[in-house]
Amino acid sequence: MAGTGPRIKSEEVMTCRPESFAFPPKDIAMKTKPIPIGARARRFVLEMPLERPDGFGGVIRTYTAGPQLWGAIEMLSGTERVRADRPEQSLTHRITLRYRDGVTGAMRLTAGLRRFAIRAASDPDGSKRDLVCLVEEMRA
Repeated sequence: MAGTGPRIKSEEVMTCRPESFAFPPKDIAMKTKPIPIGARARRFVLEMPLERPDGFGGVIRTYTAGPQLWGAIEMLSGTERVRADRPEQSLTHRITLRYRDGVTGAMRLTAGLRRFAIRAASDPDGSKRDLVCLVEEMRA
């Protein structure tokens, strides 16, 4: 076609990111495949943050249970690192839900006793059909 500029390959776009950006890993950024509605068999609770002053200029953050959502979970990576002379695990997952407006990184998802901190949430193709959340599992 005349008048169109050069196409940018996805590899070229990925190299523009700072190397210190570790979450999510480059090869699993936001690739999505259609998930049938029946595959969303896990029930999640979206928890909203509630902040109140602590009297010393800071805040105390607690979470309140919000709506129940059905979704699919897929493990992306697991790493182990030493922190304060103790081994610590970090597990990242991709959780696909029906589209919902207003989900932010301050919220979290729970499934039974498991808690997931939302690191990123987006609509991958802009159709407002799916909401893909990149999460990190919180260990007590």
